[in-house]
Amino acid sequence: MECFIVTPEDIDLSRRELSLQGDEARHAARSLRMRVGESFMATDLCGSCYLATINRIDDVGKHDIVVRATIDDVLPEHSEPTISVELIQGILNQPSKFEEIIERCTEIGICVFTPMVSERVERDNVKRDRLEKLLRSSCKQAHRARMPLLQRTQSFDEALEAANRAGKVIILLHEGAELSKSIRSALGASSGSQLALVIGPEGGFSEAEVKRAVSKFGAFVASLGPRRLRAETAAFTASAIALV
Repeated sequence: MECFIVTPEDIDLSRRELSLQGDEARHAARSLRMRVGESFMATDLCGSCYLATINRIDDVGKHDIVVRATIDDVLPEHSEPTISVELIQGILNQPSKFEEIIERCTEIGICVFTPMVSERVERDNVKRDRLEKLLRSSCKQAHRARMPLLQRTQSFDEALEAANRAGKVIILLHEGAELSKSIRSALGASSGSQLALVIGPEGGFSEAEVKRAVSKFGAFVASLGPRRLRAETAAFTASAIALV
């Protein structure tokens, strides 16, 4: 079923109606050629999804269109995970790889993304506008009721300190960790309902960073197995293990 984004202002629960506007309406009516009587899902990205049926399509200008629909069902927290997981991710050299992490991990269920600058990061910025667009499109793909929070770029210590202060269980993925200390064992040893997964850039973490994560922020240091993974593969794998 197709999913669209609807703004809270275009939802009238008392009348059981909603309207798609702008690009979302044009995509539904012109690109997909949806017609009256067809059903779709809509997300307000604020906590609810809606099953709806088109009852009218209005041309309101040369290039504008409004798709009006009847709300058949309200789905609070649809496709949202029961556990809140933050991904603290070292910024990668290739923006496309970092963007892929944002896309795929949103689909998997990550709730918070924190771009991080650590010792071996070579770029210290991300294109927020681009990443926010990817968050929105990935929420539509996964039928998620909430859009993940994209935090500002933070240093290694700043990001871990914030996670620790928020009471999150911090799991730092490190290729040098003992194989017996798997991410599954770290998850089993934790009792928190909030997690922070910490994954480095292409060069991983320095030993000093790993030691500081443990001594200063109480992090678990965990392994993803005997094979050396790319940063983006580690992000997908760790997120899936924690959430799926």
